[in-house]
Amino acid sequence: MLARGGIALGRFELIEYLGSGAFAEVVLAKDKAHGGRLVALKVLRSEALRNVTAFHRFRDEARILQRLSHPSIVEVYELLDYDGFPVIVMEYVQGASLKMLCRSSALTFPARAVLMSARSVAFALDAAFHAVEEGSDQPMCIIHRDVKPSNIMFSINGEAKLLDFGIAKGEFEDRKATSMYGVAGSAGFEAPERRGSLDDSHRTDVYALGVTLFVLLTTKSLMLPADDDRHEVEKRAALNNLDVGHEASNVLLRTLLDSMLHVQPFQRPTMKEVADDLTLVLDVYRPSSKDEQHAVAEARKFLEVRIPRTLLGTTDGEHLRFLEREDANEPPSPLTVSAARAELMAFLATEGWENRIHHLHRILDASPHFDVMPFVGLLRRCRPPRWKFWVKKTRTTEVAAALNLLYGYVTPEVRSAARTLRSHPDQRISSAARYLLEVD
Repeated sequence: MLARGGIALGRFELIEYLGSGAFAEVVLAKDKAHGGRLVALKVLRSEALRNVTAFHRFRDEARILQRLSHPSIVEVYELLDYDGFPVIVMEYVQGASLKMLCRSSALTFPARAVLMSARSVAFALDAAFHAVEEGSDQPMCIIHRDVKPSNIMFSINGEAKLLDFGIAKGEFEDRKATSMYGVAGSAGFEAPERRGSLDDSHRTDVYALGVTLFVLLTTKSLMLPADDDRHEVEKRAALNNLDVGHEASNVLLRTLLDSMLHVQPFQRPTMKEVADDLTLVLDVYRPSSKDEQHAVAEARKFLEVRIPRTLLGTTDGEHLRFLEREDANEPPSPLTVSAARAELMAFLATEGWENRIHHLHRILDASPHFDVMPFVGLLRRCRPPRWKFWVKKTRTTEVAAALNLLYGYVTPEVRSAARTLRSHPDQRISSAARYLLEVD
């Protein structure tokens, strides 16, 4: 997109539309501010801007990845703001997901490449869990919670990259999306302890990586029952089908997956132990060098054919052209305590503020601290006494949004207001209030 006079505006030049998910879209672009390097721009969908938890989760994903540095984790360069639209600028990985590669009829993806990719991901997940934030001596305990073949990219250079920390859990400064701590992962890859109760630990990622390995090596799904006895029986029956063409490797792999997929989390190995055991499997596994080279060459040929995918200029991605025309907003100017409170109160008094969460965060980002009282006021007005007929009752959508915004800021005032809402007839409000009361 060119401005009048042929001078391009904006920092990015869009090239390809790479795809979309439930809440975001991804486009390939040249970053003119950094010598025209290729980057992937992840943009939150406009409809997701009305979803408090989706908005928080999107920004938290950027914050998590900015704090991590590992060759097998996709790198995030910046989190930008285009008039309220958050945009993540990240490393572009030219390649395809392991799901696509292992289920393609165009090639037989080498088992060794699967094992090497899984080992890389195991090292990456171990590093993420033990990573220490700058200025702190405490690990961030980051758990991915959505490890699966479609979230592991295999690059044209033969490297594995773990993607999509969109529902990751961690302890770090500025984390906002505490309301999604109970979010479900992908069916078929969740550990038994997460089904229903949604309990999780770093061992849930071990289980998911175990399922991922099985699925990639066998091209069969693996949905094991949560019942302890049935889980173990069906698991071992499934593992009998695992065959990578080398008996010694089969024995080691079945033993490793048997432990990774144990129904009890404490019986599973650590991610570091998984990585070390995969190194042992790779040392034992010795496929034909000629066959291996042919398989890798076929994989690269497949990747070259698959990329690029969708050129811009079609209906896909045209609505993202604002990234070419505009530049990101400067960070909001800091506000004083009184000015921040006044601006927040004015914003919350506008009709439909809960559908403009991105504008709300421009105010909150400029505020010296998070002021819970305006949101507590909204909660208290949800059920005003009958004799206070002059009080404007808070809409249910406003109450649900306020509860989500308060998850990270539970004060005595917040708890008191939430207690009155835990039996509210609207399930969004009652469940949010109950969860908020469980926050430590």
